[in-house]
Amino acid sequence: MKIEGTKTLKEGQIKKVLKTHTRSSFAFWAQKPLYRQDFLRADIEIIRQFAAQHGYLDAVVSGAARPDPDKDEVDVVYRVDEGPRSDIDSLTIVGAASMPRAEVDKLVTTKVGQPFNALRLVADRQALTNGYSDRGFFPTITPSWVRHGGAARDSTRSDSTRVAVRFDIVEGPSYHVLRTGVEGVTEVDTNVVRREILLQPGDPFSRDRLQRSSERLYKTTLFQVVDFKPTAIDTDKAQVSFQVRVRERPHRAVEAGVGVGSADGLRLLANWSHNNLWGKNRRLRVESQLSFGTLKGFHNAVTYTEPWLFGVRVSGSAGPYLDQSQVSFKSELFTQRRWGFSASATRELSRYATGSVGFDQQWSIAITEPNLPDSELVGFDASQFSTSRVSASWIYDRRDDDFDPHKGELYHAVGELAGTLLGGQGQFTKGTVSAARYLPMSRNRTFAFRVSAGGIAPFGEGSEFTLSKVPINDLYTTGGATTVRGYQEQSILGSSGTGGLMLILTNMEMRFTLSRVFGAALFLDGGNVWSRPREFKWGDFFPGKEPIDGNDYRWGVGGGVRLRTPVGPVRFDLGYRLKDVLTGKADKPVQEKGWNWHLSLGQAY
Repeated sequence: MKIEGTKTLKEGQIKKVLKTHTRSSFAFWAQKPLYRQDFLRADIEIIRQFAAQHGYLDAVVSGAARPDPDKDEVDVVYRVDEGPRSDIDSLTIVGAASMPRAEVDKLVTTKVGQPFNALRLVADRQALTNGYSDRGFFPTITPSWVRHGGAARDSTRSDSTRVAVRFDIVEGPSYHVLRTGVEGVTEVDTNVVRREILLQPGDPFSRDRLQRSSERLYKTTLFQVVDFKPTAIDTDKAQVSFQVRVRERPHRAVEAGVGVGSADGLRLLANWSHNNLWGKNRRLRVESQLSFGTLKGFHNAVTYTEPWLFGVRVSGSAGPYLDQSQVSFKSELFTQRRWGFSASATRELSRYATGSVGFDQQWSIAITEPNLPDSELVGFDASQFSTSRVSASWIYDRRDDDFDPHKGELYHAVGELAGTLLGGQGQFTKGTVSAARYLPMSRNRTFAFRVSAGGIAPFGEGSEFTLSKVPINDLYTTGGATTVRGYQEQSILGSSGTGGLMLILTNMEMRFTLSRVFGAALFLDGGNVWSRPREFKWGDFFPGKEPIDGNDYRWGVGGGVRLRTPVGPVRFDLGYRLKDVLTGKADKPVQEKGWNWHLSLGQAY
């Protein structure tokens, strides 16, 4: 298939929208597609519309099939005469009195100097309608255009290459909410529904607030269906009444599951939950998890959640927990048990941002000791250690999908302060920030990247870093399925072999959609922790020697496949270390080489 005669329009872009197509060079085993005359006729109109969308209103397109009897094949050739391009010469907006002009200009994507595209006017009309509906207006918006020199939109004159665009807006009155009703509740208190609705009597009617109200009601986990229906519209008084119709879901649940992954190995999960205590959406959850993998252990927790703490839209949670897991000390694992009580309060700061504060009182103790000689156990303390901390975090999330994002951004910042307020032994401040972006490169490709950094500062008498100031489970470690995939889980521990006070992590990944079920990815990961910030040097990022030591930045490269499921992609990645690493005991160092594989659910970030 060939496209001839184009000067500005790209042949590759045109081929993507055509119905006629050839066999992919990567699918050499597949049968060549059949030639269809009706597709040829349809493609001629498709190319003409494609050219018009790029300003070539007078483009002439023809197509022909050239058979090759010897091969029982045809060559399809399209001929395009673009003609002159029509650009927007002027833009006039009439009747926009209730909306600031700066916001109108932001909603209208048609700009002077652009190639004229009639479809863009339709999109701009809808954007203006949505903008007005957020202010209670139901306007009449009429876009029109004319070529300079008096040529109307159906003109065939090719000498008029300048277009004047005009939007005529009749705003009408601003509608306000008269009353709201609730229908369909059985076990849920009606006030639980009303408090999530952002439109109250007397407020300007807003399409955006109506949509956000629906989202908030679904987030309560109380309802299977949420539907807003207008019940009365008074055009004389510009008032709207509407009804909220809901269908409740079961409020109690017992769940159990079995999972498998490269880090946790076989994982058993179970939980019991009640999401509507006393009909007020108060929630109680009891959960347990048992892992049998490399970092085997268990997690148990009881959490009570009050969705409207002190009568305001702040979600408060509190409860005890008991954990056990394996932790690395100088590359040797030991078992640590932790128990305590945590509490937090979370509030939506905007549609995309949330903030939270928390408190955690934790005790930890070593159940086993690392398999090291006594000379290597200096600094290891098997006795009970307590930590009292307060924390604050901020999350900004504009991803289009929580499990498999293709566009958007995610920012996260958390700060912690541990002291002796309730008898805690840990004394340190800790801050971690992370930024991730997801950029669609095409319909089937997404480029994702992430940067994370963190630091810990001990304080108090003798504030130099020791495990008596910062407990080992609070130190930074990295490596594994969601960080640096050339390494095993939490195997990057810094020069001390116990973890670090400083963390830097970088990830880049190109994600491919191969079909509705399968996907693939190529990635470059980097990361390291430094036992003390003063050990960090810019030269650590690109070490020239091999094997590298504890302060050198780790790089991993590789690829993987994705199997799409309703709960997110099942991910298999194979990562390769770009530099060999010297690990093991001091008397028996081991130079690690080769690959590491990772199996998990969900994207790496």
